[in-house]
Amino acid sequence: MSEEIIKVLDNLGEKFGIAIDWTNQNVLPYLQDLMSRFIAYKNISAIIWIVVSIIFIILSITLGVIICKKIKNYYNDKQGYAWESDRNFGYGLTWFCAGTIILAFIIILFCNINGIFKNVYLPETIVIEYINNLTSMGG
Repeated sequence: MSEEIIKVLDNLGEKFGIAIDWTNQNVLPYLQDLMSRFIAYKNISAIIWIVVSIIFIILSITLGVIICKKIKNYYNDKQGYAWESDRNFGYGLTWFCAGTIILAFIIILFCNINGIFKNVYLPETIVIEYINNLTSMGG
């Protein structure tokens, strides 16, 4: 385990008034197991958000196409410039809303993919950031 994690855990222990006996043979394996479970939790959480993002992107595109077809069918019988501008406004509003949702979930998608890469290749930094956030919240 990284020396930096041990330092952070010692600092956290000091804040809570707990001394960690690093010579005990059970401490290090337990912390390694805890760290691996924490990283697995972060990966599963990121995968769930990736799946949700993909579902919402597909759903937004599908609903955008369906709504535009409904708008086209509604204004198909009507003639004239006024009806055409209403139809175009409907298309624009539909794709603006769908595009906003798609953009938001694409950002969420890429952030979670990046998170999985960090979890796989730099798990110590994720644990250290989490522990530091916990200690900074406490005061």
